[in-house]
Order: sequence, then structure tokens, then C-alpha cells
Amino acid sequence: MQIDKYCEKQQCNAYLFDDKDKIIAKWKNIQRPVLLGNDTTDGWKNIILTTNDQMHIIKHNKTQYNQDMNKAPIYDDKDQAFEAVGLAIDSDYYQKDGTNLELDYSQPIFDCQSCYLFSYEKFNDEASQLYYLSVDVTTKRVRTVEASTISDK
Repeated sequence: MQIDKYCEKQQCNAYLFDDKDKIIAKWKNIQRPVLLGNDTTDGWKNIILTTNDQMHIIKHNKTQYNQDMNKAPIYDDKDQAFEAVGLAIDSDYYQKDGTNLELDYSQPIFDCQSCYLFSYEKFNDEASQLYYLSVDVTTKRVRTVEASTISDK
């Protein structure tokens, strides 16, 4: 779902392949981020998908992943997201001269469930360049990310 071939407007088709390149699940009208859950169901990692600006937990059901987003439980990460914002703001990277912190949904596909990507600017940067912070709420780790490693929106 990372290329235009699979996307229209801000919605994409997502496909999950097995190790033999066979499609084992597909979803329509997906938005970023697509996250890998912390929990497993039937030995398979849960996947967190977003559609219509709402996140859902996609679980394996003994034979396949749920492909009906309407039947998937809603995933609410508001408390965790607020904690991530606090960690980003309190980091030395942002405290030094950061401004305009924003959540950035161009995270890598299958980033962790507790990971957040933020963009920010620097006070004294005349070029209006964006800088990035990756925050993992579980480990409380905040690190800088090179702009060249961020996938296009």
C-alpha cells in the first residue's frame, strides 16, 4: 500500500502475504498508520488498521485475519498518544530549540503499537525544515529519525 497503484485519495488497499507471496488477507479503504499489535491471537500478531480516521484491532480467528473492518474492535490509543506527546516534548531534542510538534502518520508500515512519529521545526532554522522524533511509549525511548528514512505520504 505504499505506492499510488494501491491508493486513491487518502485511502489505500492493504494486502498481507505469507512467506510464499500468497495473499492471506486484504482490506480496502485503509489509511496510515498500519501498526503491528503488541498482542497475539491464535499465535498471530494482531494488526491495527485505520479506516475513516478510526483505528481497529484486526485479529486472527483460527483460519484467517478478520477482513471486515465493521466487525473489528475499535482501538483507542488516546491515553497512550498523550503520553507519547509528553515524551516528545520533554525530550532533549525538542527542548533544545523545537517548535510546532505534530503527529506524523507517515510511520513505517508495521511500526509497533506503542510507537509514534512526530515532526517538528527548529526555532532558528531559516529553511523551515522538518525534523522527526520516534517515540516508543512502552520503552519510553525517544530518538531522532532522518527525514530520508520517512516514507512519502
